[in-house]
Amino acid sequence: MIADLQAILDTSDFTREYGIVIESIQGHRVRARVPFRSHYVRPGGVVPGFIYMAAADVVMWLAVYAALGPAAELAVTTEMRTSFLSGVRGEDFWCEAEVSDVGDQLMFGTATCEDARGAIITHHTLTYIQPPSQQPPAAPPAKT
Repeated sequence: MIADLQAILDTSDFTREYGIVIESIQGHRVRARVPFRSHYVRPGGVVPGFIYMAAADVVMWLAVYAALGPAAELAVTTEMRTSFLSGVRGEDFWCEAEVSDVGDQLMFGTATCEDARGAIITHHTLTYIQPPSQQPPAAPPAKT
């Protein structure tokens, strides 16, 4: 599964630029390395927050894929909350995401970005909606 998902990341326009490398998949948990990219550095030399948020969203999507299989290609984020705790300068970081609950329509999970020493940089909670093909059919409207 790692090779298949890595191929999606490497060939998709919206993820290829980040260079995310999947390191492990265990159940509904995915860990990936996000390589340092100098062109993303903001003034002051710090990796900007949107990079951590993008990494968390992509790695959570991979965890959703681990939970749903190929049907996850259509799963999308409906909510994301982020807490910024620290930052990195000029180094890779790691992101780990886990789906903690799969409901009829929504999936919930968390993601954490860490530096090379294991210190938490950011914490994220995410909600995804399952693809339409995975949702139960809508009830017809009541006749009056």
